Amino acid sequence: MMATSFRKASCPPPTTHRAVVAEVEMIEVLSRHADLPAVLDVTYPEHPAKDSPLRSLPNVVLTPHIDGSMQQECARMGMWMLDELRRFLSGEPLRYVISQNQLSQMA
Repeated sequence: MMATSFRKASCPPPTTHRAVVAEVEMIEVLSRHADLPAVLDVTYPEHPAKDSPLRSLPNVVLTPHIDGSMQQECARMGMWMLDELRRFLSGEPLRYVISQNQLSQMA
């Protein structure tokens, strides 16, 4: 399915891994259509190059790849994230701060 065939504000689910997606073409479409969001947890190569447009497009979110996490692990990570969000919104110090240097080495 071509990305341009998605309805506005739709977000296709991540159903493939690695080099299956035509990344260059996807970047071109996402660059032209700011109304198309993309939430990506796998890129090829993994991690995206430092100058990859995926790192700077406002409609792209890169997330850590958590393949293999199951059941209680996912629930525990979700609870940690909700706690961090609560801390952020209330102005409390975050527990899991990531430095710019760490971020540059993550997806």
